[in-house]
Amino acid sequence: MKIVLRFFTIVSLLLIAGCGSSKPDFAQIARSDPDWLIAREDSLLKATPDDENLNQALLTVHIGQGQAAYDARDWTTAIFHYQRILERSPRYIQGRFGLAMAEGQLYFKKGGHNDLWEAIVKFGEAAVIDTAQGVPHYWLGKSYEKKDKNDFDLIIEAYDQALKKQLPPEIKNAAEKDRTIVLHRKEIYKAFWK
Repeated sequence: MKIVLRFFTIVSLLLIAGCGSSKPDFAQIARSDPDWLIAREDSLLKATPDDENLNQALLTVHIGQGQAAYDARDWTTAIFHYQRILERSPRYIQGRFGLAMAEGQLYFKKGGHNDLWEAIVKFGEAAVIDTAQGVPHYWLGKSYEKKDKNDFDLIIEAYDQALKKQLPPEIKNAAEKDRTIVLHRKEIYKAFWK
């Protein structure tokens, strides 16, 4: 089915380009075959750099592909798509937020001491870009904890901030659980050193 759809998309574009009387429906192509549109992005932009329909379709495709890659934990691909969004629209909040979060996740995954500091910086950027979201604060807490599990005050503060803001249910549950565990560890630590 996808091959047939791709064939008709290509034939339609060729016919439209040959007629010269109307433009391709890039929004439709973005919905029906986003991979095709991304694969030809540079040549389409070169041919029609000021086409707002094309630019909007590419923005839509990269937003969708970036979010899908982020959800799949494919940080490198997510970063690529968010960077492409920002090339088109540098002030686009969703693109800036997504890029900061994906870069933070990539650094967090690497896990080295300097990488964790970079993750903290990126999650901090995301928290400033969208102040209503609690997810960056949750990942700040996870980064502080991974960097130094006994840095109780920073970890707890990050989880508290996360819980005050918008969180998906699964992250809210994780933040509550992680906060409780850290508080318990803090109490044991304090009791040990009395």
